[in-house]
Amino acid sequence: ESQANRWGDYSGMSLDPDGSTFWGIAEFAGTPDPHFGTAVAAITGAPSLTVTPDSLYFGNVLVGRPSPTQTLTFTSTGDNPDTIGTAITTGANAADFVLSNDQCSGVTLASGASCTIDVAFAPTMAGYENGFVVLGDENGMVSISVSGQGIYEAVLEFSPSPVQFPDTVQQAESAAIAVTLSNTGNEAADISRISAGQPFLQSNNCPASLAVGGSCHLEVAFYPTTAAVFTDYIVVSYNSGHQYSLTLNGTGITAPAAVPCPAAVDFGSQLENSASAPQTVILTNTGSAQLDISTITASGDFAVASNSCPATVDPRASCTITLTFTPTTLGSESGTLTISDNAAGSPQTVPLSGSGVSSVAAAEARRSVALLQAEGAWPAAGTSGVEAKRAKAQQAIRVARRPLEFEPNVGQFRAGLRFVAQAPGYALAVQRGGMLLELPARRAAKDNSGNAGGKTKTGPVRVRMRLAGANRGTHARGIDRLPGKANYFLGRDPSRWRTNVATYARVKVASVYRKIDLVYYGNQRELEYDFVVRRGGDPDRIRLAF
Repeated sequence: ESQANRWGDYSGMSLDPDGSTFWGIAEFAGTPDPHFGTAVAAITGAPSLTVTPDSLYFGNVLVGRPSPTQTLTFTSTGDNPDTIGTAITTGANAADFVLSNDQCSGVTLASGASCTIDVAFAPTMAGYENGFVVLGDENGMVSISVSGQGIYEAVLEFSPSPVQFPDTVQQAESAAIAVTLSNTGNEAADISRISAGQPFLQSNNCPASLAVGGSCHLEVAFYPTTAAVFTDYIVVSYNSGHQYSLTLNGTGITAPAAVPCPAAVDFGSQLENSASAPQTVILTNTGSAQLDISTITASGDFAVASNSCPATVDPRASCTITLTFTPTTLGSESGTLTISDNAAGSPQTVPLSGSGVSSVAAAEARRSVALLQAEGAWPAAGTSGVEAKRAKAQQAIRVARRPLEFEPNVGQFRAGLRFVAQAPGYALAVQRGGMLLELPARRAAKDNSGNAGGKTKTGPVRVRMRLAGANRGTHARGIDRLPGKANYFLGRDPSRWRTNVATYARVKVASVYRKIDLVYYGNQRELEYDFVVRRGGDPDRIRLAF
């Protein structure tokens, strides 16, 4: 007969679901002839191996990401050297359990000796998965159950974590620390809220949905209100009930802090060898301990004409320093106001600048005044009302030399304005994402048709400056607190009154762009603002829209 497909040519073996029994099948031919049959046998030989642990559970593991490895340790329990077979995985999800660092397959173990195999779980689907790791010797085999759960989940991470602030003077704001928030999971994080516990502050550019592999940036600051040790958290709420937190630590201390305002003084052009009109620098102790001043000096052709600063300035108090400029040469000059004290960063310095001009230039200016007098646009000395106008001008100069005062909006202004400063001829407001400048209403001349009513009054003129592409959630804070306070008695309802409203020389808006702060302040009652770019900031991101 043909030698193909004879009885006895078919055999096979498979693993029982219990993980420790093999089933063998064989076909055979016997006597009396013809006699054929099939044999099935369970093979459960006792191996000379033990294993610890006897099962592995990997818990929740991100789909598509391998878990940390877990280790199986096999020990030979026989009396003789034990030759080990090849380790394999089997079962419903065998391919998702990965063996590595296999020190067992193919080796011979002495009695009592051990070897190890590392196992990882790399799920390819969501849900429960299981399988077996099988290893045998000439006496039998051992089977270890392995299982885990594949999941989809956003995983948030902060760097650095935790955040430790340096010791910070109470009632003063620390330098900001940059923190990165990353999503290392396999699902987007839909962020509903980011908050910081007191006395910590935060601003961020995080989107509403942080994509897989994406990151965003936070600027975190510390503003201790007392001398104490503080610990609190930044909490990120995301994906309907999930939260992730970052620990913040800082210590508030009692110490003075000296802040001069303005940060620089420019005297403009001044006639050679003649003293300028005085300009004023306000020195404020923004700290929580007494500020001891040792010296106040000016260099170059700049001089300290007078100052009201005592040897010791109390916390939150201010004093004034009056400066003059007497150029001894022509052209631009520079100098420095230097204040030596017991505050951090001493000595405090203020750059001074000005230009000396010749008497020829002054004569040109006098001729211009004479021409205006001849045209009736400038009052000549001795004419009616000149003294009154001169007194009014001097008063205007005194008002103009007062520092610009920023008030936080605590209900005395309309909603949406964060800080407001009011100056002769205009008002300005710091808003979220920019600034609003408002000029008062003015009268316009009557039209060419000669309509009755004379001049008509127009509405106020508003100019809005917007920071294009700026971060959301920025925090504005008044700094360099001034000694004056504002009071508002609005109507007859005391609940609408606002009293003892603090005033500040500057307003800082932290992290309007990543690692870029914006500081508003006044210089001779005129608004100025500086973008402060910290290391790692990109000034090309600054864009202004009007």
